[in-house]
This record gives sequence, structure tokens and C-alpha cells, in this order.
Amino acid sequence: MRGSTIGLIVALIVTWSPTASHAQGPIAVGVRIVINSPSGSINVRQAPGGALLGEQLTGALGTVIGGPVQAPIAGSSDPTSFTWWPINYDTGIDGWSGQDNMAVTTIPVPPPPPPPPAPGAGMLTASWTEPTTNTDGTPLTDLASYRLYYGTAPTPCPGTLFITKAAPVPTPAANSILTQPVTGLIEGTRYYVSVTALDTQGNESVCSQVATAIVPTPPPPPPPPPGPSAPTVRARCTVRIEQGPPDTSGGWTGTAYANSTALGTVPRNATVTAGDALTVRWVKTGVPTQTSPAALAVCP
Repeated sequence: MRGSTIGLIVALIVTWSPTASHAQGPIAVGVRIVINSPSGSINVRQAPGGALLGEQLTGALGTVIGGPVQAPIAGSSDPTSFTWWPINYDTGIDGWSGQDNMAVTTIPVPPPPPPPPAPGAGMLTASWTEPTTNTDGTPLTDLASYRLYYGTAPTPCPGTLFITKAAPVPTPAANSILTQPVTGLIEGTRYYVSVTALDTQGNESVCSQVATAIVPTPPPPPPPPPGPSAPTVRARCTVRIEQGPPDTSGGWTGTAYANSTALGTVPRNATVTAGDALTVRWVKTGVPTQTSPAALAVCP
């Protein structure tokens, strides 16, 4: 991807909302539920007590779409029947889960995915310090994820344009730094970012302070290499070649050459190119071949 990366240091101080997010009431079709399994996850099955499809982690949210059905776990020696509900989970695999590890919640269905960022090849990288305590000073033990809000408005948080990043651990160490690239940005444009944290129950912290930076504009591409130089055009013309033989003893035959190309016996008119090296090679029986000194053809 074309573009540069710069750091945005966001010192995130998390303040959790003290308001309870889970409503009291029976599970029923259409209600929202949250997984509260003490083991950290809940099984998701193809049918009530049927084949295992996968798992949902504690804190996962979903909507009840049917049920309930009483059934034991297929293939188990334990005949105990459990209450099963089909859940349309917000993320991950959907299926039937046991009632014992879920609770009714008021957390609404998440909004539709944010629109894709404006087309661009730029990138920024945001960094922030992970929280370690709740608002009451107790250690943070149920951190689930972060939302990195961004945009061209000075107050991007809360908003519809954000990136979700899973927390590496539910209990971060002191001074732990996370980073997250933000891609698809318009080069040369100023962007603003802010971060929130979410716990396993879906509670979202207040927005961190806003950090800002301009997406770098890459340098222009290097110029193309120079093309070939213009060809040299030399004139062609007809010249008269009539050098005399090496001596006056007679019997010599002379052949004219332009560079190494034979032109014929001399004297003669020959079509040549300006600058050609003109020579005459003299031949006589019983005498070594001789060549007259070269002369450069000159066209008027």
C-alpha cells in the first residue's frame, strides 16, 4: 500500500459506566441476551443438545429467534434435559445454546457496518495505553475490545466510522501500549482519532481525548529515464573518385572503397555518405597490394 505511517499517541483513561446493562426478566423470543458463562465460553449446537458447531465467548451478544426446547445433550450418559434457545449472535456462529449461561440484556442490536472509508492510499497508525482499573479503582479484569473512531471531523467519537480491535488480555499490564493502523485514507488530509474500551458485558467507556495528524503525501515518482538522443543525419551525395596509382610503372588496377564497401574501379563517380572513409586499393601482378591514404567524403 502506498503511503507513510506515523504514530498517534492516545493516552486512554477508561471510565466505565456504573449503570447496569442487563435487564431482569425471562428469556423469550425477540429479547437480547448476553453470554455470562463462568468458564469463559458457551457451546453453540446445530440443534437442541445436538452436534457442536462451535463456541461463543463470555460477553457475546445475540437475539433469541425461537424456542425454547428441552433436550439432553446427544451422546451424553447424563439424561438431564436442558433448556435450549436458538440465538442469532451479533458476530460469529449462530445456533442453539443453553439457557443456564445467558442473561437478558438491554444492549441493542449493533448498527450496520460503517461505510467504507473514502478511497485513498494513505495510512496512519494510532497508539494508546491500555487501561488497568475501573472507575471505582478496582482492577480491570474483564476487558474485551477497543473501538478506534476516526474521521475528518474534530470529534470522531462517538460515530459510525470505527475499527474494532480485540483486547489481547482481559487484565492489561501497566503501561501496555497497543497500536492499530488506519488505512484507506486520503493523502494530505487531516484526520482525528479517539479510542474507547468495552468490557465483556458490552459496556463502552467514554471517549479518550482526540489525537490528530495529517496523512503524509508520498514524494512524486522519479522522472522517467531520458530517451535516446536524436539520430545524426548525414547527407548523401555523388563524388568523383580518381586517385592516381602508386607509381607510373603502369599495370595497376584500382578499386574504390567507402569504409569497407567496394564501389568499383577508379576513376568513377560514386554515391557516398558524408564522412565515409574513401580509399583506393591498388593491385598489380607480382606486386604487393597497396592502399592509398583515406580521405573523408565531403558533400556540398
